[in-house]
Amino acid sequence: MKPVIVCIAKLEQNYIKEFVKFHLALGFKTIYLYDNEDVPTYADLLGDFGDSVIVTHFPNNNFHKGVQYIALDHFINTFMKGSDITHVAHIDIDEFIY
Repeated sequence: MKPVIVCIAKLEQNYIKEFVKFHLALGFKTIYLYDNEDVPTYADLLGDFGDSVIVTHFPNNNFHKGVQYIALDHFINTFMKGSDITHVAHIDIDEFIY
């Protein structure tokens, strides 16, 4: 079984590590994080987690539809198709699964 999380981060630097540590300890295999900052922020901040956190820089909100829809489409087409992912949770960084 390979459960993963997909999330978008903007202005989450103060507690992003807590979010990642908690959900990896809970059993999620990978967190796919879309960095919505104008300047790439989270790849360096979360580099110690190695392949457990995949960061994609996704700046701006000037898309023809909401940034979350664009990021989810990107996740499905880039990471999910043909993978061994079994479950996906799409949650906000300020949400913790219990």
